[in-house]
Amino acid sequence: MKISELKTRFQLELADVFNENERNGIWQYVMDFVFEISSTQLFIEPNLAVSHDTKQVFDTLIERLKNKEPIQYITGSAYFYDSVFRVNPSVLIPRPETEELVSNVLKSFQKKGCRILDIGTGSGCIAVSLKKARQDAELTAVDISEAALDVAKQNAEEICGTQSVNFILADVLSEDFGNLLETKFEIIVSNPPYIPIIEKPQLAENVLQFEPHLALFCENDPLLFYRAIALHSSTLLTSGGLIFFEIHENFGHLILKLLKDLNFENVQLIKDFQGKDRMVKATKNYDKKTT
Repeated sequence: MKISELKTRFQLELADVFNENERNGIWQYVMDFVFEISSTQLFIEPNLAVSHDTKQVFDTLIERLKNKEPIQYITGSAYFYDSVFRVNPSVLIPRPETEELVSNVLKSFQKKGCRILDIGTGSGCIAVSLKKARQDAELTAVDISEAALDVAKQNAEEICGTQSVNFILADVLSEDFGNLLETKFEIIVSNPPYIPIIEKPQLAENVLQFEPHLALFCENDPLLFYRAIALHSSTLLTSGGLIFFEIHENFGHLILKLLKDLNFENVQLIKDFQGKDRMVKATKNYDKKTT
């Protein structure tokens, strides 16, 4: 069977499941990670034949996609910030909005050897991407999930090298969280769980059915993790240190107020590429009393 015939079947069988843009994006994943065929190779050989084994793999893939299982979990791979990250259902699939968060962090520091803490690292996409871009930076990443940390460690080793990131198993909601860390940081960055449980019915089926709820939901307190991280920053951030959050678009004003009440300065709400309030940046001032 020719690859062009498989593509035609792919488009037809999934027409009622995904829109055209989604199908085209998924097909690219199939080319890259299932067939391992580059766009250039396909251009040169448009009638490339596939083996019987590959055809069987394709049949299974189609059935999984019909159940709306994310292609990233099927292939075990996700693109993020010019790298390919390993993913499985124990970690969230990295999003383009989080790439913007990484870009904003990178634009905001010049100091060599900058110490950065990534809270709720998941696949490690933030910490590993920062380390790849700035080899001189010292990265520490924490998560409450041991399974997630296993994925993150593998990504760090494959993309940046052994021991490039210091990983710690910890719960940021614990009062002794700060005691587990042996240094202060110039930057704290986090994309914590921020979806209230009440919004569950609004989520896409593929997200709700397959992605880890531990990394998605914040009970019904939208400030739960932001409050904990901001309070821990009183001991974890250096004077003038920066904090970066990815946020729920509906709760930006609440997070701004939280940070201002805790004496953060230069608190900024940043829009993403879709014009949504998606990031917050603030400076910690230790000259004022933190409550």
